[in-house]
Amino acid sequence: MKLVSLFPLLLIFVYAGCTPLGSSGLPVTQELRLSSRHPLRWCSAHRGRLEGFPENSLIGLEHAAKKGVRLLEVDVRRTSDGQLILFHDGTLKQKNFEGSTALYGSKIDSLSFNKLREGHLPFTQDIKIPLLSEALRAVRPFRSVLQLDVKKETREILTQIVKTVQAESMLDRVLIQCRKIENAQFLNRNFPWVALDIRVDQEEKLITAINLSPHVVELEGWRSKDAARQLRQAKIRSLFNLAPSEYDTEEMKSKLFDESVDIVMTDYADKSCE
Repeated sequence: MKLVSLFPLLLIFVYAGCTPLGSSGLPVTQELRLSSRHPLRWCSAHRGRLEGFPENSLIGLEHAAKKGVRLLEVDVRRTSDGQLILFHDGTLKQKNFEGSTALYGSKIDSLSFNKLREGHLPFTQDIKIPLLSEALRAVRPFRSVLQLDVKKETREILTQIVKTVQAESMLDRVLIQCRKIENAQFLNRNFPWVALDIRVDQEEKLITAINLSPHVVELEGWRSKDAARQLRQAKIRSLFNLAPSEYDTEEMKSKLFDESVDIVMTDYADKSCE
């Protein structure tokens, strides 16, 4: 009987021992679910990088994670052969890719992963476009969370992302962003264990998002102290994106934190957070 009663504790011990823990001693994404009495002052690194590192790159993610940045926002796209990669733009251009000029103007989803690997990220010697699975492995040793901005947000791609994250045993280290409420509902219904970040571009949509109980709601292009308070009462974290813009300053970050915003997305995530 004693062994049976200790079994749940043993499971918790094994899980905690295999999972990077945050400052609270909980698995990282669970820190977002703490009581509303515990405000955050987290930064999210826009496009997964700090100054001086290429965006959406493994070296940039590793550097930011080593610096202790809690959220690393990255952009996810799918190639023509079904590979999930990190890349922001939908089209190859000279400013975002160095390789064969014949590829410039091509849509990402019309090219195979191997074709994209023939070139590299701009202003680098030979830094390749990474797979999502490679990015998950890159941050595994640290306590950072990958915040996935899915550029073509279809249910098929969202399902593939969840399966990729599951295969890497990183479910507690990922937030999946949803612009469409119906896609958030789909994930909630089919994968209720997935941590969601719902983007809300109008105040009228806030209650609908709150009812889905995501980990994070991103106030996209608007904010109010009342919205931040509503989210705090629902034990949902609020996020505001400052990047890229002229307002991405230390003063604005402090102002947002003082207004009860929990997370600020910024191009300068190594400064003034936590």
